[in-house]
Amino acid sequence: MAPTLRPLERYIPIVIDCTLDNIHISEQLIFDVYGSMSPLDLANTLASEYGLSPLAQYRLQRMVTAQAAPDCRPLFVRTHTGPSLIRVNLNIIIDGINMIDSFMLDINNPNLDLYATADRLIRERALVTTALGLLKWRKAIIFQTLQSAYRAAEIASKQLDGAGVEEPVQCSFARVSD
Repeated sequence: MAPTLRPLERYIPIVIDCTLDNIHISEQLIFDVYGSMSPLDLANTLASEYGLSPLAQYRLQRMVTAQAAPDCRPLFVRTHTGPSLIRVNLNIIIDGINMIDSFMLDINNPNLDLYATADRLIRERALVTTALGLLKWRKAIIFQTLQSAYRAAEIASKQLDGAGVEEPVQCSFARVSD
């Protein structure tokens, strides 16, 4: 069975940093809007992983759906048309280790695998000794990479719409006539 090709993939970051049922939940997730999982499914999965009560599960559902609402989604649509290079500047501190890096990323590459990119960066710097450490670094790198992609797409769309382009300021001083 051949995998179905989706013409568009739209990713949004979902950040959860709260305490529910005396359990601190700190997650930075990447959610595919056109994927098979709904925001409620994502919230239910997180609630079951953390063993939350029904009331806390409802609050978590509200947090996730509020961030996945259409008016809260940042503009980032990956189409399979042509290359679109962006510069990603990483500056991450986890467990007292600082990683500063900069690289170019083609957000329109259909073979782009952010997990493989993150794992390569982690292995190159030998940052991980545990599986939990690997997950922390991977999430942070992918989250910061997608934030850079959102910013680049937002800037590009503003320039195409003409909203970000301003008229040059004329001189505000009048000439003094002799």
